[in-house]
Amino acid sequence: MLENHPEILEVEVQGHTSDEGTEDYNLALSQRRADAVKAYVASKGLDASLINAVGYGKTRQVNPGAWGDQPGAELNRRVVFVIETPANPEATKVTASSETTNPQ
Repeated sequence: MLENHPEILEVEVQGHTSDEGTEDYNLALSQRRADAVKAYVASKGLDASLINAVGYGKTRQVNPGAWGDQPGAELNRRVVFVIETPANPEATKVTASSETTNPQ
């Protein structure tokens, strides 16, 4: 898998939950979700040492307060991938010719 994407430095797998349950329960549940996805992705060939699984519980909801079968609650129960690659120095390079000036 990595032979096709050697630029990958790290993959963060973020687990999230809806509002139901206690804070401790949701943190543990979100961590289990992230760990399960990490295990699956690693079983498909991505080096497990490149994968960081993090559970955020209900701290980063798409639809705050939605839980159970309320509309949007399913969007809170999710896993998100953040793929980190090396910085591209050309993308942040600013030259005098590309800067705009304000004559005022």
